[in-house]
Amino acid sequence: NHYYKADWVKEYKSVNLTVISNGQKKTIKNTNHKLTTAQKKLIQSSDLDSEINVVITYLPKNNLSNSRIQEMNFSFRIDPEQNAQYLGGELDNYIRETLMNKVSIKDIPQYQVAAIKFIIDGNGHIVDAHVAQASKNVDADKLILKTICDMPNWVPAQYLDGTKTEQEFVFTIGDQSSCTMNMLDIKS
Repeated sequence: NHYYKADWVKEYKSVNLTVISNGQKKTIKNTNHKLTTAQKKLIQSSDLDSEINVVITYLPKNNLSNSRIQEMNFSFRIDPEQNAQYLGGELDNYIRETLMNKVSIKDIPQYQVAAIKFIIDGNGHIVDAHVAQASKNVDADKLILKTICDMPNWVPAQYLDGTKTEQEFVFTIGDQSSCTMNMLDIKS
């Protein structure tokens, strides 16, 4: 997990791994930082599109004489083999035609980013589209959101076995070097 750094840790105490497998919650605990064979098998047995939760307890690396055991907790999902795709692969053309000709560089000035988060569901529909990071131009934000909401259906994300799943996306426009980009939790 990119939010937690290994050099923060003096000593690992435990790693609890919890998954949903065949509809049932299963947990395996380990007493060091390396996943056991059983934990790896548990990940492989997890239901498609379910969260895998990791809870790590550790003794932090610091100068305190009486350090307390800390906990880091994060979840992740196994990515589908095929990402959701805009029909025909023409997303750039759609954005250029419906948005870029209507929004100028002065609408979103330097250090500003507008970001729209949205989900492509298992049927290829755009759902839960919302402004995740507003620029200082309300009209531009509305136009960007409308552009995303009005997109035609996509080809949904899919696992190797053919199971279709939802996938989250973030559309950004503006200064990509803005410090607010880190807060959007975008993976490249």
